[in-house]
Amino acid sequence: MCTLSWRRHDQALEILFNRDESLARPEAEPPSEEVISGTRVLAPRDPTGGGTWLWTNEYGLTLCLLNNYQAQNNEPVNGQRSRGLLALDLAPLASMAQLEQHLHATDCSLYQPFYLIVFSPRQSPAGWCWDGRSLKATSTPNNPVSTSSLYPRLVPRLRQFYYRTATINGLRTLTTEQHLRLHRSRKPWPPAFAIAMSRPDRGTVSLTRVRISDAEARMDYWPGDPSQNQCEVHTQHLPLSSGFY
Repeated sequence: MCTLSWRRHDQALEILFNRDESLARPEAEPPSEEVISGTRVLAPRDPTGGGTWLWTNEYGLTLCLLNNYQAQNNEPVNGQRSRGLLALDLAPLASMAQLEQHLHATDCSLYQPFYLIVFSPRQSPAGWCWDGRSLKATSTPNNPVSTSSLYPRLVPRLRQFYYRTATINGLRTLTTEQHLRLHRSRKPWPPAFAIAMSRPDRGTVSLTRVRISDAEARMDYWPGDPSQNQCEVHTQHLPLSSGFY
């Protein structure tokens, strides 16, 4: 249950990600810089599974992981390994081509169904869907991408409609504040359907913004319910590798 959107503005790429989770799950660790197999990476961490749902690396790549609830009725998979660990496995890679090659060499039967969306400053975003049976690529994911364990087909469509109405189907350029406001919104109604969703046992538990410019990646992280929280933002900066641009 998450919502991901993005925009390009002023020669920069901006990505926003609402993480929706069980309210019983321990609070995630804020983003920090770490070195994974020689590559500098910014990522928040899930203390339960040990992985992440989002990272940005020194090559300007950003990966977002969402659960694929529409595949729940497919044949069961082993599910022996956290999907967030797969995301971390991909964090050291320097290009879309390397990432795709690694994915196709991965035994996806170890994981519950997922979507992976990957961004590069130089290319259009790319996506992959594992439905428990096969891994399929989608060259240009629709903006926004949303998933929900409640009415897994209806709720994402309502969120996409609300977002596209606000942007007039992409013809209206959002400001940074307007983009953030959408991700903090309790709309569409009711709250269980909202972009910043709320249910008795589940809710949006964090909002992350990634901004990739010519020289650096910046990650801003707000823990808690984005529709209500006024807590201090956690900000990390990551210089991009020399000669990347």
